[in-house]
Amino acid sequence: MQITLITPTADQPNGVVLLEKYMSTQTEKFHQWIVADDGIEHASLTMGQTHLVRPRQHEGAQSLASNILAALPHVSGDIVIIVEHDDYYAKDHISVCLDRLEHVKATGSKWQRYYNVYYRTHRTMKNIGSALCNTAFRAELIPHVERAAQKAFSRNAIGLDRFFWDSLAGMAVETHDINTVVGIKGLPGRKGLGIGHKPPDGRSTPDPDLNQLRAWIGDDAESYAQYGRV
Repeated sequence: MQITLITPTADQPNGVVLLEKYMSTQTEKFHQWIVADDGIEHASLTMGQTHLVRPRQHEGAQSLASNILAALPHVSGDIVIIVEHDDYYAKDHISVCLDRLEHVKATGSKWQRYYNVYYRTHRTMKNIGSALCNTAFRAELIPHVERAAQKAFSRNAIGLDRFFWDSLAGMAVETHDINTVVGIKGLPGRKGLGIGHKPPDGRSTPDPDLNQLRAWIGDDAESYAQYGRV
């Protein structure tokens, strides 16, 4: 099986540096990494990625959807894994995706762990389907991703992942409880989508000393210590 990674990005330089670190230490190697980039200042990449430099034409959900749509025609792998530009990935993330895809067409996590490094708060939420950062699928499902991205773009809606998973009803797919991803929020740069990027609302738990982040990602938590609100 050949593996393609897709990263939609825009003006998240710190996150991209860390994402390269996490992908360079994966226990299972990939053969292609497509970065679709509509940032004002384009990412600096060092791992031979296919860098699709795009003009800034859209904001928010439409930016994400259009970057995904730009990347899909370039996929050459049998397996596609979305790796987002501001998230933490454990060393066995690709391996877990491959193991789960042996018997299903799409896989992801039932749960999403969010950590806002600016506000030093965390929360865990249950997904309907899987968050995009936790989603992997066989290449035969690319048309489903394309339709989900088109729908998200036309509605300017952040639910691209939900549209994709809803389209797979009745198919051989699964979500699991294996934690290989933490959705990192609050990095400097272009603001991300979703509730994890917003100020604490009473449903997040304070973590001023990064103890929960260390419990989730170990020593890699130190990479985020500088971004806390002073």
